[in-house]
Amino acid sequence: VRTVKVLSFEKHPNADKLLLVDIDLGNGETRRVVCGASNFSVGDIVPWAPPAAELPGGFKLERRKIRGEVSDGMLCAPDELGLSDDHRGIMILPPDSPLGEDIRTVLGLDDIVFDLEITPNRPDAMSIAGVARDLAAALGVPFSLPRPAAPSVIDLAAATLVVEAPDRCPRYVARTGRVAVAPSPGWMAQRLTKAGMRPISNVVDVTNYVMLERGQPLHAFDLARLGGRGIVVRLAAEGEKIITLDGAERTLTAAELLICDANRVPQAVAGVMGAGDSEVSDVTTELLLESAYFTGDGILRTSKRLGLRTESSARFERGVDPNGTAIAADRAWELFAEVASSQAAAGTLDAYPAPIEAIRVSLRTARVNDVLGTDLDTATIRGHLEPLGFTVPEGVHADGHGGVVEYVVPTYRPDCEREIDLIEEVARHHGYNNIARTLPRMKEPSGGLTPVQLGRRAVRDALLGTGLSEAYTFSLVAPADLAAAGLPPEGIELENPLRAEESLLRPAVLPGLLRAAAFNAGHGLPDVGLFEIGHAAPRAQPARRRPRRRRPVRDRGRSAGAGRLAAAARRRRRVRPRAGGARRRRRRGGGGGGRDRPRRPRPHRPGRAGGGARGQPLADSRSHPEGAALGHAVPLPSVDHRPGLRPRRTGPGRRRPAHAQHDRRRPARGRAPLRRLPVRGPRAQQEEPGLRPALPGPRPHPHRRGGRRAAPAADRRHGQGTRRRPAGLSQKGKHSALRPPAPADLRRGRPAGRRVPRPLAGLLR
Repeated sequence: VRTVKVLSFEKHPNADKLLLVDIDLGNGETRRVVCGASNFSVGDIVPWAPPAAELPGGFKLERRKIRGEVSDGMLCAPDELGLSDDHRGIMILPPDSPLGEDIRTVLGLDDIVFDLEITPNRPDAMSIAGVARDLAAALGVPFSLPRPAAPSVIDLAAATLVVEAPDRCPRYVARTGRVAVAPSPGWMAQRLTKAGMRPISNVVDVTNYVMLERGQPLHAFDLARLGGRGIVVRLAAEGEKIITLDGAERTLTAAELLICDANRVPQAVAGVMGAGDSEVSDVTTELLLESAYFTGDGILRTSKRLGLRTESSARFERGVDPNGTAIAADRAWELFAEVASSQAAAGTLDAYPAPIEAIRVSLRTARVNDVLGTDLDTATIRGHLEPLGFTVPEGVHADGHGGVVEYVVPTYRPDCEREIDLIEEVARHHGYNNIARTLPRMKEPSGGLTPVQLGRRAVRDALLGTGLSEAYTFSLVAPADLAAAGLPPEGIELENPLRAEESLLRPAVLPGLLRAAAFNAGHGLPDVGLFEIGHAAPRAQPARRRPRRRRPVRDRGRSAGAGRLAAAARRRRRVRPRAGGARRRRRRGGGGGGRDRPRRPRPHRPGRAGGGARGQPLADSRSHPEGAALGHAVPLPSVDHRPGLRPRRTGPGRRRPAHAQHDRRRPARGRAPLRRLPVRGPRAQQEEPGLRPALPGPRPHPHRRGGRRAAPAADRRHGQGTRRRPAGLSQKGKHSALRPPAPADLRRGRPAGRRVPRPLAGLLR
């Protein structure tokens, strides 16, 4: 790619948006190319890629016809050369650029360009001076930042400055003067181009240059277009509108900070972007330069809410040096005098009501060695910190190894506030490779890797073994990236993205890998193989509503507890006993016509008092072989197990002892009637009513109190021919219920005139 000069251009005869451009190659030879841009003029120096040239990304040119006209190569835009993402037009080179030279030589692209990844806690590293300071400390060379020279002073009508929100703008520096707007010199345009910024004019380029050099964002206003020749820093009104430099109208809230003129007309969103009413143009002669310190949290919220992120807001969010604003303004006027023939007005407007002083942090040498596992003395630690700007106040002396030293933290390092922050700086400049690898003592053995982690590592090792390089790309992509990767433009869209280029969550890692490969190819590394193991976020499918699971209702027979007899009666259900006796008779060789039914799970929840009788809702007697024997049901009372006894679960078909019952109980057939246990005497707590699970057997006659019914021979042989109704129960017709006792008897612990087993007495109590 070489530099050429535009001789003339005309409209393409067969296309409305194309031009035929005649260019001078510098050796007397001319060529004609077809171009789709129109941002150049006759005499401009532009980059030209001849046929057979290969552009970044592997794009090879050839001589071809476009709408019937032959094009010898193409004129290049910055993004086509891999210099930036700007595709708004052909790249215009400085007018003093030589013709016919390689674009890399003209732009100085053979120089080394550092591509740094700055963490949010290092605002000082977002400037050339900050990076140079860190490198000088690492290499052991001295570092000094020269102080700007004072500009020439002229008499100029004074400007005014009012800061109404000092909590959001602790310091505001403004300086006025006269300038001559013109294109920037080649050296400045080249340096800005290397940094990825587009040259505009000498005044605007100086503000960007100082921002890159010192890390202090600046903004230039046309003083003649500021109403009242003054600045007012105030909060926006709710619903107030402003048109920013990108041409978009933005609605503000009361939380946004505005830079207004003396008539309170908004001229910029503080720390984010200016407005078009007072921007610098080719006819600007009087200038007001802004160099301010805005609080980072306010700029961060404004930038996110407006969806507007700029180089200025990125620095204010992290935090700039409040004590470096005036120095940055002086540096800008020094460059204005060099490239714009400027002259500054006498005096500087500086609103700094509460100066911010540097903090002091005490550092213990023993603590440094304890955290890092090193054996550094105090002098070595000071040797690591002082080149970074951490100074020791005069008169402070350390007491040798293990002493405590108080360091003054510079204001350009707002990330260092505690002792552990200084220890981190010591570790960085001492060298992580100089810190011995030791495993911390652990009380318990740590767990191993999961199968997913093991598989991921195996895949990574295999891909690295083939010569590929692992990449870590952004998880946010642009719709254009999906289209370039051949993917449908479908993805989870952010509601308020910071940039339009990062508005979708990536549905795959392919767009990021393609963009990384293009970036490497644009910087002279076309033969690079990349892979990435990461997360993707495909568009979520609509959730299906799962059907509601319906469980069968069964009688749990929960105990009502003491004093809740009425509630227990309402929850009572009629149940019939299981035909478990027939199973035992068959197992023992006996007969019996009863049908055995499978057992259900025990409806008991551990930890709850009482239980439920193993029963089922009353069925039609005609559907059962025993006919009328199952025609009626005897309600069973809810009883509690004896205090102090732990219920014991037994297997199916086993008779459980009376003391292990945890559900409703019935008196054993063929035994004596239930008696209340004696409270006193030698036999106290020795007798126990004969209770066992509800088993099938002969039922009492429905119209007789305690009536008997003939039982099969097998039942009589096993003592099941007779069953007595528990004392305390009364039967009325087909139903039975507990007769509530008198309150006086409840206080004595037993129902009056009835013999009730002790568990029932506990329930009634």
